[in-house]
Amino acid sequence: MRTLTCDPTTKVSGQAVLTFVESVQPEDIQRFQIKYNLVTIDPQRWYSGQTLMAMMNEMAQEANLSGNLVGIGISAAERMWLPRELIGATLPDVLYGWGTIYNQQHSSGGNGYIRTDKITDTHYTTSHCTIYPDDYSYGLAYGLARRFLPVSSHFKVKYDANIPTRDNGDDVTIIHLWW
Repeated sequence: MRTLTCDPTTKVSGQAVLTFVESVQPEDIQRFQIKYNLVTIDPQRWYSGQTLMAMMNEMAQEANLSGNLVGIGISAAERMWLPRELIGATLPDVLYGWGTIYNQQHSSGGNGYIRTDKITDTHYTTSHCTIYPDDYSYGLAYGLARRFLPVSSHFKVKYDANIPTRDNGDDVTIIHLWW
């Protein structure tokens, strides 16, 4: 995983921090929360993006946590805050709204972006240039598919095989979703 960084002015909403923290097993994250003063998180407050990135970088040094970023992303997608207009929405609606949700949860400089493109009615790509590690974004994509597709749906989520991911040196990570 690349070392995560962000603009010093970047702020992350308490709701987004809470979603991340609640998606990790308490015994795995508690000491990091204490160290980075993220024990009591107010969903209405803004937190330093650099603090969250420092915590995630340190967590990535531990084999059991770095390997679980996909699972943490899946769990976070289940808890992810959505604006009222996306409650009960379809997966394509949520994918198209994902960039807006990301921007609403991050303020100030250097936040990056998430863009969604339709390939077919059942194949979409999401382009990620965010402050988060690729495997976390991958897990979020998987979790959103699981949350917003009908229960019996079969789906696939894969990195684009033709370009490297951000964690492997590119400027953007492309994730494909098919169902």
